[in-house]
Amino acid sequence: MTLHTVSNPAPEAETEVKDDVDNLRKDFDSLKDNVSSLMSHVGQFASAKAGEVPEQTREFAGEAKDKIEGYGNAVSDRIREKPLAAVGIAAGVGVLFAMLTRR
Repeated sequence: MTLHTVSNPAPEAETEVKDDVDNLRKDFDSLKDNVSSLMSHVGQFASAKAGEVPEQTREFAGEAKDKIEGYGNAVSDRIREKPLAAVGIAAGVGVLFAMLTRR
């Protein structure tokens, strides 16, 4: 029968736990830095995209203006081509408008 001596494992376990806690703290600090950096990048991205909106709005307004001018020119051309029809349509719209507003 052999006797086994048991050494005190507490100091080794305590050291391992301290090392694990230190590693967790370092990982947590790294995670905080990464999240902070991510949020900063998200803010910059959102600011950049918000700056693009007015430019897109100006482009849309310019395109709409061009289309309206094109339609206006087309109507003017049609009136020049058929002036009597244009006068008749205008008179009909005027009569219809007068009938609707009289009620």
